[in-house]
Amino acid sequence: AKALQKTLAEIQEMKEALRPLQAEARQLQLQNRNLEDQITLVRQKRDEEVQQYREQLEEMEERQRQLRSGLQLQQQKNKELEQLRISLAGELSTY
Repeated sequence: AKALQKTLAEIQEMKEALRPLQAEARQLQLQNRNLEDQITLVRQKRDEEVQQYREQLEEMEERQRQLRSGLQLQQQKNKELEQLRISLAGELSTY
């Protein structure tokens, strides 16, 4: 009977020692879940920002193409005007 009481007392001590460990385990699981949620949110935000930057880059590249095209057109017009000026200057010098 004494051995049984001793065993029961040991079991009770172990249960009491286990309680704070179980509470700590629950707390760690909660922290882990919260961290996983934060990681998910950070990844979503990063993905959205990457998509936004890609769209901005595409817009800037399109604007650059438009500006280059406009510049080439303006250079061509300037060249034509210069040729016209030279031609007119030549005609004026004959008079």
